Amino acid sequence: MVESVNVGPGVAPQTVLHTLWGGRVNRPLALALDAAWEARFGHRLELFVSNDSIVFQLPHGIPGEELLSLVESSRVESLLQKPARRLRISLWGQVQGMRRPRPAPATRQI
Repeated sequence: MVESVNVGPGVAPQTVLHTLWGGRVNRPLALALDAAWEARFGHRLELFVSNDSIVFQLPHGIPGEELLSLVESSRVESLLQKPARRLRISLWGQVQGMRRPRPAPATRQI
C-alpha cells in the first residue's frame, strides 16, 4: 500500500510504502528506489526504512505506481551497485582512518 502524507504547510509531502516485508527486503528496495530516482531526476531522496515501511521525503508528488515502476526486477542488481560502491568507499575511508599511524606518546624527561 502506498500512502501520501501531507506533513504540514511548507513541507514536502511524504510517501509511505507500507510493506511488512522486514528490513532485509525494505533496505535494499529503498536503496534501489533511491538509485533509480537519482538516475531519473538527478538527485537523491531522503528516506527512512523500518521493518514495516519505507518513508520517502519527495520534492514533488508522484503517484505510487510511478514510484514503484522506477525499479524493475531486471534492473535491481544494477541499481544496487551504486549504493554498494558508496558504502565500500565510506567503509574504506573508515578503515583507512583506523590504520593511520598514531603519534608516539610524549615522554617525560627527568
